[in-house]
Order: sequence, then C-alpha cells, then structure tokens
Amino acid sequence: AAVDTALTILITSVLRRHAEFFRRIQSEGGEVRLIVALSARKTRGFTLTPHLSKALSELRIPVDFELGHR
Repeated sequence: AAVDTALTILITSVLRRHAEFFRRIQSEGGEVRLIVALSARKTRGFTLTPHLSKALSELRIPVDFELGHR
C-alpha cells in the first residue's frame, strides 16, 4: 500500500539520516513524534512491519496514527 511505502522511505532515508539530531532533542528534554494522518475513506489499512517498528524503536520515535473521515 502507499502508506507502507511512504513510511518505509521516510524512516529509512529521512529519519535515520537525522538520528543524531533527534537524539539531541530527546536528551535535552524535547519530544520527537511521527504523526501519520490518514483518510479513513481512502485508506483500507496498512502494515507496520517489524523492520519499520524496529527502526522507529531504535530512533525512540513514537508514532501517532490519526484517522479522519475527509
């Protein structure tokens, strides 16, 4: 699905490239979160694979999924 592909690209290229920056924010008391907003009408579902879960866990970045009805 498109969501799976987008998350894979985001995590493997963008987030990992800036991992040190995120760690610095977290070490200084800041918070880093990934918010994924999806249209419930257009998205039937998605898979958060073990590979993606592990990458997010290593970066210590929680993911919030928001489902809207637009």
